Amino acid sequence: MPRDKRVSIAGKPANPEAISGKFSFQKTTAGIAVLWPAGIGSERMSDFMISDANPAFRQFLTCPPDPVSGIRLSELPAAISANLINAASNVMLDGGIQRCLIGNQVACTLTKSGEGVEVICLPAPADPAQTTGGRQLQPPPDAAPDQIWKRLRLLQILHEWLLEQHQEEMQLSGSFLNQIYALIPCNRITLLRFDPKTDTAEIDRRLLNGVLEETPEKGLSAGFFRVPPLINGDILLDNNLLHDTYKELGDWNPYARGFRSFIMVPLFRDYHYLGVFALFSTQQSFFTEAHINLLKEIAGQLSIVLLQKKIHKEIREQNQKLEIRDTAHIEEIKKLSLVQKNILELTDVGIIAFNALGEVDIANPASERMLGSVAGGLSAKKSEGIFSDFSFDITTASGESGETLSYRAILSQLIHIGHFQAKGTLQNKQGDKLPILLTATTLLDEHREKSGFVVMLSDMSRIVAVENQLHERNRLLTAFFDSTAALHCVTNKKGYFVLLNPLWEKVLGYSLSELMATPYIDFLHPDDVKKTLSAVDAFLQHKLLQNDTTFVNRYRHKNGGYRLIEWTSSLSGEVMISSARDITDQHIMHQRLKAINRRLQLATKASQQGIWEYNARKDRFIWDKRTCEIYGVSPERMTKGFSFGDFYALIHEEDKPVLLNDFVTLGETINYTRILRIPLPDGRIRFVENYGLLLTDKDGKPVKATGVVADITSRMEAEEALLESEQRFREIADNVDEAFFIFTTNPFQFLYVNAAYERLWGVNKNQFYKNPALLANAIATDDLPLVRTFYEQTMAGTEGQVEFRIKSKAHVWQWVLMRIFIKRDEQGKPLRYIGLASDITSRKEKELVLHEALVREQDLNKLKSQFVSTASHEFRTPLMTMQTCIDLIKWYVERPDASAKEAIYRQLRIMQDEIKSFSELLSDILTVGRIDAGKVTMHLADADMVNVVNGVISTHFARRNDNREVSLFVKGTPYTIPVDENLMTHVLVNLLSNAFKFSAENPELTLDFSSASQLVITVQDRGIGIPAAELPSLFQAFFRASNTAAIQGTGLGLVIARQFVELHQGVLTVDSIEKQGTTFTIRLPRKTKINLS
Repeated sequence: MPRDKRVSIAGKPANPEAISGKFSFQKTTAGIAVLWPAGIGSERMSDFMISDANPAFRQFLTCPPDPVSGIRLSELPAAISANLINAASNVMLDGGIQRCLIGNQVACTLTKSGEGVEVICLPAPADPAQTTGGRQLQPPPDAAPDQIWKRLRLLQILHEWLLEQHQEEMQLSGSFLNQIYALIPCNRITLLRFDPKTDTAEIDRRLLNGVLEETPEKGLSAGFFRVPPLINGDILLDNNLLHDTYKELGDWNPYARGFRSFIMVPLFRDYHYLGVFALFSTQQSFFTEAHINLLKEIAGQLSIVLLQKKIHKEIREQNQKLEIRDTAHIEEIKKLSLVQKNILELTDVGIIAFNALGEVDIANPASERMLGSVAGGLSAKKSEGIFSDFSFDITTASGESGETLSYRAILSQLIHIGHFQAKGTLQNKQGDKLPILLTATTLLDEHREKSGFVVMLSDMSRIVAVENQLHERNRLLTAFFDSTAALHCVTNKKGYFVLLNPLWEKVLGYSLSELMATPYIDFLHPDDVKKTLSAVDAFLQHKLLQNDTTFVNRYRHKNGGYRLIEWTSSLSGEVMISSARDITDQHIMHQRLKAINRRLQLATKASQQGIWEYNARKDRFIWDKRTCEIYGVSPERMTKGFSFGDFYALIHEEDKPVLLNDFVTLGETINYTRILRIPLPDGRIRFVENYGLLLTDKDGKPVKATGVVADITSRMEAEEALLESEQRFREIADNVDEAFFIFTTNPFQFLYVNAAYERLWGVNKNQFYKNPALLANAIATDDLPLVRTFYEQTMAGTEGQVEFRIKSKAHVWQWVLMRIFIKRDEQGKPLRYIGLASDITSRKEKELVLHEALVREQDLNKLKSQFVSTASHEFRTPLMTMQTCIDLIKWYVERPDASAKEAIYRQLRIMQDEIKSFSELLSDILTVGRIDAGKVTMHLADADMVNVVNGVISTHFARRNDNREVSLFVKGTPYTIPVDENLMTHVLVNLLSNAFKFSAENPELTLDFSSASQLVITVQDRGIGIPAAELPSLFQAFFRASNTAAIQGTGLGLVIARQFVELHQGVLTVDSIEKQGTTFTIRLPRKTKINLS
């Protein structure tokens, strides 16, 4: 092993100083070296060479100060080398960590480092057994000072931690930082790690006043640490921090965080700037030279921490990328395998692949099906055996069966040219015959050597079927050619018929042989010879714009007459293929139509209408004299040819798009009607109405259009006057306040809706025209049956009116009064319906107010009756009691004994209590009366409810005979609220009095200020409760629960309390469970809006 080969902890060549840090490698008290295998025994390493040993390592080996790097361990004394060689051999064979002692004075820790072993030596503890398992070294009682021992312990913890870390995420233990804190008791110790991806310095570990932080804050930009002297590998020390020295660090400014001195140690490894080890103190001049030397010693080990963490992270990320790539490759292979499998299984082509030994590697289902084999039956056979399972007769060029194909013939072709193909009939062992295209091809491996061959069997059944269909179509085409109702022929350039269908014999009376033996020019009418020859010559020389053209001439019949023939021809190589039809009868019909047209012109002349005709194929108009007069065109202009473009120029600009669309869509309709405007030279506009009929050929293509045109200017002017009259009507109708509308039935359709109707319904009238159902959409659901009945009565011929509600555009309900009038014809049948609708919401609201006043008056009368009945009973009871007391007093007055006086006083007290009860009852009745009459006055003012409640408690419930008191609770932060203190005091006194009256425990009053919008007050007791069935009646006047008969009360207190709460826009509710207790809850809004009415 060369002496200059150096390996880092990660197995990479490294600078020895970078292994242990720039400052610590030569100066650390720990011995550090790398051992390289130098000899191999039968099973173990017999010797090792020392490399990269620092001075401390030489001292631990008790060697002279000369360098020991390059010497073997076997050259050292056996007391030193034996244990080291044995431990290093175990590390190389088994991996992991080994520990040993050298002379019971030096403890060595060994771990594998690349191809070698890294050894770190420290002083051994007093008890050698303490080295086992890496337990903490204990300081001897008579050792050096405590600081020296802590320093050695720190190096041991750090090195053992480095040797035992194999996790993907490496973190320093808290004991390491605590050990540093024991040596340097500063306020904050931070290990910062640089993240190259985000270019930030992330906090790896941080100790604050000796306590490890679990979730330290995020780091800051790494750029702050790329400054001298840190970037040069030197320590940055500032023992006298000033407030503006590091202000560019923002929140990380150490001065702003209360520190007055700090030290930063850069961490380098393999020439990489990995992070910073920083210590901070709130004291000035805190860090000493001893602190600096200690930090230099541990900087190398800390750099190893960060480098290993970086390497582990990079390896993990690379492994993840490899896993993703491998997964993608596997998925791609799976897809390709699936595609191959689907192709083999789904294709109709039989595929059999043989290896070089003639064994079947692949046989797909199609091949098994063609050869009549069971699934998998071909895989166990060789090529000769497979070819013996079927016969293959090669098909000759004439389509007949030829020689039988042999396996040897295929193999011979493959050996010589590597390919074979033949078409024939395959017959398998089951006797099934199939037309097959057999193809065989040699397979080559990556070295272009023959590795087998593949045979493909293509089923030709479909192709044979297609060929048979083509033969059948040719037969049908021949039959069609011979039996069609059209004339078909083929002529050559010499002027002879080459092929004719039999219909020519019927049309011209000549036999086919007679027609083909004579030039066709001899059958032409003499007047048509010249134009026919010119047309044919131009056609053959491609002087026409297209190959297909139509031409009409006359052919002689065998009886001496002539037939009018219309031709359509096209070129095909050296021959001309033509189709023709006999239009003689059609021509005769056309002449008759002309005669009819002349008679029609006489009729239209009498009606002041013009006749026109348009030839769609020639783009030509034909107009009579009247049509020319209507359009203002001279008859001489028509003789020169009048196209659609000429006609288009006559039309008013606004009507041209409509006319152009009519022309483009010509053929989509048979009947045609259109009104157009024609500008006259004097500036007037003439309205013309066209009526037309479209004629098409047998294919539905437009041939010509014919029709009449009339001048309707007078009619249009009358309609315009009518429109003006209608407009005036609309102007009147649109400016009335009542909704006005006209509609028809069968179907229901609006003819007119005025603006007031739009305002009332909140819908645009155009929407009503399109969708009349919108009328019903706005009507209240409860009123729809009434409106439907009214509509049915109207349809039955009865005029009337109906009131209903609709929802306006602002989502407000409005009352509408609708009246319908019927317009009838002379026979009394309805023509149209006229409706008026008025907004009667104001009237309805007034009616509602009157109705509510009437109901309230009735309720008051009912209440008065109830009051008279109840009050008479309530008044009679105390009066009868007082009358009884008076009678007893009279009786006691007449008695001479001494006890009579005490009895008289007792009766007076009873009378006093009854008078008090009577007074309370009378007060409550008067209060209810004032509330009902609306005469209760309120004086709102912002009040502190805590003070109000305390005042109520101290005034009314502080000195009770039973020593019970109110338990007050306040939640949230109190705030003022607008209330009438007198009214609210009355409410609280009533609720607390009931709580004391109906329970034996202290009632609880809670003020809850948690909500910002309302104050919640609860009064709770744990007394007799209220029966659930009686809770709905609790706030009725004079109502008392059935379980309170033995307890005094008037039944008016809760009624008054609820009314007072509601005057504050608040709510008073009750929750109660019989025999468990009752809770009254008051909710008062923080901002009260009082309705003074």
